[in-house]
Amino acid sequence: MSFEVNLKLIRESRELQGITQTHMAKVLGLPAVDKYSRREAGAYRFKATEIPVVASELGIPLEKIFISSLRKSKSKEVTQ
Repeated sequence: MSFEVNLKLIRESRELQGITQTHMAKVLGLPAVDKYSRREAGAYRFKATEIPVVASELGIPLEKIFISSLRKSKSKEVTQ
């Protein structure tokens, strides 16, 4: 089992609170809003150091930021 960042929760929490992507980029020290928007969209991954900052700024408990992800096994079928 692996874990992924719950991007939907981050986006919905941010929008519900009226927080802009520009604000989040500034909080994370990113040079441009597109750097944040790509992370939130899943095009780039949040850095490990950014996740606690995002959680704190949005008031989301860290344990809710992560969701489990079941990966399908790529096992080969054995034929006789």
